Amino acid sequence: LSILTYDYRNVLLDQSSRIPKAWTEKGKIKVPQKGAKEWEGLGSPDLWDAICFGFLETANYMVAENRIDFGESTATDIAQQEADELFADVV
Repeated sequence: LSILTYDYRNVLLDQSSRIPKAWTEKGKIKVPQKGAKEWEGLGSPDLWDAICFGFLETANYMVAENRIDFGESTATDIAQQEADELFADVV
């Protein structure tokens, strides 16, 4: 990754260095949700977000387990049922 102008380089370094973070008990970095008290007074790191999204190009997304007005089933259950039906003839 190279930043071609110093203006954007400085903005990127400023945004990325101010992102609040903490360590989990497993030694992983955790960034608090936007809107949490750690973000008070900080703007959204839009340029940094855009660069991070570029690295998600090959990410695999999973449906969240949260229950959302699907009755008794979760969104994951429904997605799994649809996948099972699609591949029912595959052994």
